[in-house]
Amino acid sequence: EGLLEGDPEKLSQLFWAGIHGVIVLHLTGKLVAGTSVEDLYAMMVTTLMRGARGSRFKEIEHRLARGG
Repeated sequence: EGLLEGDPEKLSQLFWAGIHGVIVLHLTGKLVAGTSVEDLYAMMVTTLMRGARGSRFKEIEHRLARGG
């Protein structure tokens, strides 16, 4: 039982592709005006994690929301 469900290699490629995409948009100046790279990165990682959540995801999500 882990935080995420799925093939670890495929999940790592998925996360790498998402993070890479955010960084490339930032470096090439193609982020929508008013969008920070930090906010877009956080939203992208959160969305990917929710989509691949394992049985412990809610527990960890609540713990992080409480600050620890």
